[in-house]
Amino acid sequence: MKDEIGLLVLPVVILAINSVLGNVNQFISNVMQGIDKRDIENAREIRPGVYLRSLILHTHLAELAFTIVYLSTMIPLILLFKGLGFVYYAVIGALVSSLLANIVALSFRFVKLGNLKSLFNGRALILDYALPSLLSIIVLSLIVRTVRFTLYPSIIISLIQVIIVSLITLVIYFGITVAVSRNVRNLIIILIRRIVGTITASQP
Repeated sequence: MKDEIGLLVLPVVILAINSVLGNVNQFISNVMQGIDKRDIENAREIRPGVYLRSLILHTHLAELAFTIVYLSTMIPLILLFKGLGFVYYAVIGALVSSLLANIVALSFRFVKLGNLKSLFNGRALILDYALPSLLSIIVLSLIVRTVRFTLYPSIIISLIQVIIVSLITLVIYFGITVAVSRNVRNLIIILIRRIVGTITASQP
């Protein structure tokens, strides 16, 4: 498949851009929902009007916009790239559809982002998402140079290999994120405390 590597450049580039936009979307969504959840919990009262004016609703509408754009553009784009003669027209069409959906969702969130300038922390975006991703890519690139998987014509063995690789990637990314991001460490501590508290409270 060496002759087909060049054909994969465009899908990989689109996938990379898509992943970055997806992370930014998720970061903004977490910030918006976290702010409103805190305010709602402090108010100790949830009314329909509160939800309709909340950032949580806005993030849900952004996710809805993502879904609508993604599903409505995928098939037309696949047919378009097929007509243009692309070899991997289905892959490129799906990726471009997802890219458009991410752009729409991000633009939808930016409508409310003006109200969050005093709360939006660019440093957190770097430490929580960008830096761990970059360091993980560097570490995984070094691992790829030394660790090789032999390909077998068995779907079971291939599935096991995929699971192993996915676990390695997850452990590396999670470990680096915990080491770099104080926010992630605090979230893990809160999560552990709540789990322990739930277990303790459920015991007779």
